[in-house]
Amino acid sequence: AGFFSYDWARRISKNKDEFGKGAVEGIVASETANNAVTGATLIPLLTMGIPGDGSVALMLGALMINGLTPGPRLFTDHGVTMYAIMVGLIFVNLFMFLQGRYLTGLFAKIIKIPPVILAPIIVIFCFAGAYSVKISMFDVGLTLIFAVVAYLLTKLECSVVPILLGLVLGRMTEENFRRALIISDGSWSIFASSPVCIAFLVLIAVTLFIIIRGKITESKSGGHHV
Repeated sequence: AGFFSYDWARRISKNKDEFGKGAVEGIVASETANNAVTGATLIPLLTMGIPGDGSVALMLGALMINGLTPGPRLFTDHGVTMYAIMVGLIFVNLFMFLQGRYLTGLFAKIIKIPPVILAPIIVIFCFAGAYSVKISMFDVGLTLIFAVVAYLLTKLECSVVPILLGLVLGRMTEENFRRALIISDGSWSIFASSPVCIAFLVLIAVTLFIIIRGKITESKSGGHHV
């Protein structure tokens, strides 16, 4: 949600050149969307096992590791745990309010750290995290390869967000896609078998149309300007 809102804010902004350089519009759009979906992403996660963003996708993995499979039976089989999570969310919001109210100024001081110092620290933690998952140097090498790929994509002005979402949600999407085809004996009509399915297909088509039209308009505006 943060990435999408940032992208839309950049599209409609009169100061597109400031984005990527600390534009207030981009920060406000991204953080507002990020805060707005924090609770909403838990609804499809807990009821249908569909994560709404990368953070909740990690939470999905944590639930399944502990034997909690999200779905309709989650609340009947593990009701006590689910209500404990809901009560915990109330305390989390209170904590976030106090943290935002009294510690924002302290957190803001991180921007005073020179990039030459902050960047190596972030890189070290990234590689340490990759190594700690399976205690494997192969994962470290793979992280390095993807770092180079991400750098090249950034230089080519290609968005890395779709790749990130694909890595997080790709396996789950493929598994459910195959399951649906098995249920329907290989018939693709199952994806348009109910009003909900059709509504999602229409939503996807409209979203793609808006994105493509925006890109075409943006390219024409750039060409006309030149």
